[in-house]
Amino acid sequence: MPPGINWTPEEENALWTEWKKQAEGVKARWFAHKYAKTIGRSENSTNGKLNELIQNERAGFPPNTYGKWTNPPIVTGNAFVLMDAHFPYHNSDFIDKCLKVCRAWKIDNCILGGDAFDANSFNSHPDNFADDGKMVIDTRLRSQLIKFAGKLKSEKEKNDLIDLLDKTVTEDGNITEELRETRKCLKYIQDTFSHTLWIMGNHEQRVIKLLEKALSVADISRLLGTDNAKWEVSAYFWAILKSGGVEWQIEHPINSGKGSSKKLAAKFTTNIIMGHGHHISMATDPSGKFIAIEPGAGADEETMGYVSQRHNAGDKHGLGAVIIYNGRAYMLNEFTDWDLMMKVRN
Repeated sequence: MPPGINWTPEEENALWTEWKKQAEGVKARWFAHKYAKTIGRSENSTNGKLNELIQNERAGFPPNTYGKWTNPPIVTGNAFVLMDAHFPYHNSDFIDKCLKVCRAWKIDNCILGGDAFDANSFNSHPDNFADDGKMVIDTRLRSQLIKFAGKLKSEKEKNDLIDLLDKTVTEDGNITEELRETRKCLKYIQDTFSHTLWIMGNHEQRVIKLLEKALSVADISRLLGTDNAKWEVSAYFWAILKSGGVEWQIEHPINSGKGSSKKLAAKFTTNIIMGHGHHISMATDPSGKFIAIEPGAGADEETMGYVSQRHNAGDKHGLGAVIIYNGRAYMLNEFTDWDLMMKVRN
């Protein structure tokens, strides 16, 4: 065969088939010397192609080189779990009562289970009704921020973006006010607990989406004053809590309809504390082996225009949180006997 003619797929298959018939220990060069004569190719060409096929066989199918999302944050010990606080649209009185119990019980860990920051100022799809308290970025400002974000190349430029957000005035309010009040709440959390884990929710995600990922989770942490040793801010929407030999999975899932927490418990074969739905319930999965908790929310929905100004037919939302102490769950909500709770661990 003339030199320089490419190997066809049929020729490669035939070469590989004959090679696979050889006894173990046969050298590729020796086989190529014999086989080349039968097909009219040179020994070097045949030996080169054979070694290429051997290398491909050893390498196998090209591997997936992307890292796996299988390392969620893990908290060990007793913990206070607060879902959907929506700072600064929170219920101050309820959260204050919860934190008093936490101090009495000497709870060291806090887990903010997503939507801790409401980020209403970053709402890119405002409702079509007037509300003096609603704060949204207008179209012109949104375009300005996205254009600015697209130019980011250095840490200094990211800091400039944060400064810009910190000073921005919107149509019906200002971002500065929402950030300032949220920082106060997070600082109080920081002063109460030795360690606080903050996982993501859809409201934190809206900030990243709006700015086309110009801000990372670490940048949001810095923006809200949680970039210190007492905080762990994670890009995960779920976490694991290990307490008293019992494992709990803290979830802020995409879907939060009725029974979702029970489905998660069955799916992952573990105890579940689920946010996002703002509902209060405590049940078991179908097997009866795992507990599924929806503790409620820390938000004051009467101050949230997009909740209170337009009703829906879903179940009523409720104030709530949960303490996991020695692996056991203690629900905190509007039905709690707070005086009794204060005495339990004193």
